[in-house]
This record gives sequence, structure tokens and C-alpha cells, in this order.
Amino acid sequence: MSMRLQEWPLKIYADAGANVDFNHKIVKIPLDLVKKSMAKAPRSFIMPGRDRPELDLKIDGLTGTYFNSGGNAPSAIDVVTRERRSSLKSDTSNQAKITDYLPCISLFYPREHSLALSETRDEVWKNCRWSVF
Repeated sequence: MSMRLQEWPLKIYADAGANVDFNHKIVKIPLDLVKKSMAKAPRSFIMPGRDRPELDLKIDGLTGTYFNSGGNAPSAIDVVTRERRSSLKSDTSNQAKITDYLPCISLFYPREHSLALSETRDEVWKNCRWSVF
């Protein structure tokens, strides 16, 4: 596996044993390092629900299947004009409200591109009761 990263995580990967090209900002993680790291990872963990323990998601490979709302959408289809456009902050808030309404969605994964437009997470979370990344 390889990826292109900013400067600050490169040292973390290098210290862990990955092959790092600092000039090109590329990290190559050998398979044995992936397997060694996976062996150290916990077999289960809890993703806490916002404000309510009954909404916690137990991630253990046994409990069940969870669905999220999906994220990383740099563009959207406008519901009024039906035209493709760049994502807006209001799209993230609307996505949170829709996600909260749907009982089959277990967690909200915000649209990172619109969050990059300086929207605070409080704006997104105020109407969302599910777990949020």
C-alpha cells in the first residue's frame, strides 16, 4: 500500500517502520508491517453515540452491520434546480437531518469538503443523535 501525505505524518510512518520518501512525500507500507499492526489492534471497540449510550455502536465483527451516510462529496445535485453544483455548508446540515431521520443509518459521516469551508461541527451535530465521525 502506498499514499501521498503532508509532511507531519511522514515521520510517524517512518518511525513505525514504513518506507518513506520525504522528498516526494510518499509512504509505502510493507505487508509485514500491516500484518504486525493489525495483530496489535483491538478486536473490538465502541463508537460512542452522541449524548446517549443506547446509540453506541459496538464494532467487533459479530454484533451486526452498520450503515453510514457516506462522505467526501465535493459536489451535489441541487434538489430544486436538479443541477450539479459544489457542496455547500447547508448540504452537510441537511444530510445530518436526513441521516437522523432514517432508522437504517447507524452513523453520520459528514461531507468533508463542505466542512472544509469552516463550518463548525456544532452546526452539523445540533440536530443529529447518531454517532458522528
